[in-house]
Amino acid sequence: MSMEADATRDKLPAAVLPLSAEGVAVWQADLDRLNDDLLAQMLALLARDELDRANRFFFEEDRNRYVFGRGILRTLLGTYLARAPRDLVFAYGPKGKPALATANDEAPPVFFNVAHSEERALFAFSKTGDVGVDVEQIRDLPDIEEVAASAFSPSELQLLKDCPADRKQAEFFRAWVRQEAILKALGAGLGDAREEHGFAVYPLAVGPEFAAALAVSPRAARPERIFDWNETHDGNRTGTKLNFASL
Repeated sequence: MSMEADATRDKLPAAVLPLSAEGVAVWQADLDRLNDDLLAQMLALLARDELDRANRFFFEEDRNRYVFGRGILRTLLGTYLARAPRDLVFAYGPKGKPALATANDEAPPVFFNVAHSEERALFAFSKTGDVGVDVEQIRDLPDIEEVAASAFSPSELQLLKDCPADRKQAEFFRAWVRQEAILKALGAGLGDAREEHGFAVYPLAVGPEFAAALAVSPRAARPERIFDWNETHDGNRTGTKLNFASL
């Protein structure tokens, strides 16, 4: 392992190291808690295609969030794999889902997925198989029922229609992130079949302004907490205890 990976590993909670065969690790990060030194460190980890994509962002805030998010992903993956983050190579599925590149289509040693909404990012890691995660900021949508009618299953649509008006937006985003987590685990897009998805789906508590969900293999152990990347690097190693409720 490189000195860089060793230094990163020392900062991470022992509770998630190593990633067990049935374990799932979930991390969150505030992508706006960034300084120039950290930005430079993250830039140094990125591959050429990632740097090219970063440079295509028009707004500096969006560019910095992308760099920070990719840097965190590489840092965490490098730690779980005991490899230098900058040496990791990614492959991408037909709908853009990232995965670790492997020889001869072998299964990767760690499956992962990433999501972000505004400044909030989520990272999920598993050894049991494909994993999907999604997060959305809960916000006003004037055409909420029209969007739901075009994207939700009949049962999800009925639940939304039956929901009291003051809870309708939150319910919409809870249903939205649930289906997005499944689709991302499948490497699929909106409109693709997902009824027989075979994943266990859990809501994630990441603050009152956001809805989030995780889709994992039913063989995977239910994650007990979300680890906070920012707090870990500020010295807090405990993470946030999860309180699961039904989506």
